[in-house]
Amino acid sequence: MIKLVAFRGSFVHPECLEALHKLDEKGKAAGWESLKIEACRVGETEFLPNSALYTGREIHIQVGASIESLWAEAIPLGFIPWNRYPVEDWNAHIFHYYGKWASLIDFLHSEGRGEWAWSSFCCASLLEIDSWKGNKPVEREIQMHLHRLGIHCGPIDGVVGQRTLQALKNLGLSEFRNKEILDKIREWDFDPEETSPGGVGYLYLGGRTANILTSGGIRVTQSNNGYTISIEGSGKIIAHLE
Repeated sequence: MIKLVAFRGSFVHPECLEALHKLDEKGKAAGWESLKIEACRVGETEFLPNSALYTGREIHIQVGASIESLWAEAIPLGFIPWNRYPVEDWNAHIFHYYGKWASLIDFLHSEGRGEWAWSSFCCASLLEIDSWKGNKPVEREIQMHLHRLGIHCGPIDGVVGQRTLQALKNLGLSEFRNKEILDKIREWDFDPEETSPGGVGYLYLGGRTANILTSGGIRVTQSNNGYTISIEGSGKIIAHLE
């Protein structure tokens, strides 16, 4: 279980700390008057299954500058604004930090299941801090850990369907009961991705049709015989060939 950590009177997810410190530095360089943070506080335990309010990943950021200035500095650091545009209203200062769950959201959108992205992110964020109070907690946590390991098995919905079963089979876990699977997979980890320098690569397919999915700092552009890969940082690329 991950514990939230204190930051300026609120409690945030540990993954947010480095980005918050960088935002503070950027704000000082940009001449902001202040940087005020509001996230969840001790004792706030209301269960909201489709909200990140109490996960430490929803952060309300106030600065002594324009909303455009805040967005310009916050978004490159991984803070995702709740609003679609930088319009000064009561939602303008709400941000979410996806962290390790960015690939979960990217993958669901890329396969046309974006309607499940937000609920899956909220569920994963609650599960990892042991705050999920809804149904099917064991099944959902198994799905969460599969995504954590980079094995995308669809939405985190507690439904152990064909994709989840196939993922467990590939890991040699399909013969165990769900509780036994969870006890095992909680301790698993794969080698973390190393931060790599930017660059360009090429995927030659000889004219074959493919569906290319990317996440993180990887972007692709289709060419005549394949794809040009733009590498801006660590990430994943998955090619489904037809």
